[in-house]
Amino acid sequence: MLRNTELIVVENRDDVDIALGEINSLPIVAADIFFYTAEEKISPVILLVGTDKRHYLFDLRRLGFEVVRNFFSLKTLKVMASATEKIISLYQFEEIWIDNITDIVILEQLISNNYFFPSEIKELDDLSMKYLGIRAEKGKRVLLENLSGEIGEQLLKFARMELLVIFRIFLEQVRRIKSLSLERASRLESNVIKAFARIQHKGIYFDVNGFRKLFSDKREKSLLGDDMFLEEGYVKGLFNDISNIGIRLASLLKDFEKVYKEPVHTLCLSANELLKKIRMPESRVHSKFIQISSASGRSSSQSPNLFAIPKARLFREYFSAPPDRLIITLDYSTFELGVLAALSRDPHFLKAFREKIDLHSYVA
Repeated sequence: MLRNTELIVVENRDDVDIALGEINSLPIVAADIFFYTAEEKISPVILLVGTDKRHYLFDLRRLGFEVVRNFFSLKTLKVMASATEKIISLYQFEEIWIDNITDIVILEQLISNNYFFPSEIKELDDLSMKYLGIRAEKGKRVLLENLSGEIGEQLLKFARMELLVIFRIFLEQVRRIKSLSLERASRLESNVIKAFARIQHKGIYFDVNGFRKLFSDKREKSLLGDDMFLEEGYVKGLFNDISNIGIRLASLLKDFEKVYKEPVHTLCLSANELLKKIRMPESRVHSKFIQISSASGRSSSQSPNLFAIPKARLFREYFSAPPDRLIITLDYSTFELGVLAALSRDPHFLKAFREKIDLHSYVA
């Protein structure tokens, strides 16, 4: 497959600008980046970029991280596999501006209307088999993902094969996207890849100190232990003795009790799942976000599931803006029904919109 694909090894800084200029003149390139991890510190070591005609290899240990910054700021569309994970790894080294990327795995979810639970297509290897009828050697990627020395001929060949596969899979996917009229959806999903990566990397602020103060009073130093976990026996005692605890906590517990059949268990389970994922001292919850997790295209998060935080002030009030920041909430009111009305041209729906009638009440 590589016989007709030229390799350009960019070995010195003088050649970097020339190579990036050539890349910037291309409408689409495939891109892959490899990292070295030592003592929990991640460093990018190899950047591989190209089409089915030419590949560019950048050894970042010699050329510096500036190459990565400049490459990801180019207007050229950068096609990756598992882009979110790669971007998160980059952000752990340095938060850079990333422009115009897409991910063949995300695109495949759109094409197949498959959110991969259970997954039929999970990896680059599966996509390669589906579109090109070939399989990559998975074991060699493990060696590339923790590369500390020189990249050998066989490893380089494998990395270039993967890059070529990514590029050719994308070309096949574009044909299917056009035949299914998914161009707009693919652009929207591609545009939010870096946003999901940044949220996952930065985490969501949770006022841990405020939450801990809520569970403390004069009788004990801290009713919420140093490990910040709630114990069901203790919480049950709070509910049973609700008239003798602080006014604010009593009010929040009463609200919680009205919503849940098993308030003690629900409170402890939800709080502990949340609290164990908070990183201190930045006081942020780090969850894994899944960009497309249902056939409808909805997103979700795991460990903890931030999309299923109990609907009670006891939790929601402590997801607040950190110092010197604001939270802005936007709600596209009846957005789905508006789309339905526009597509169906249903006269009753259109009348409701013209007369500003509450559509949910109108339909009921």
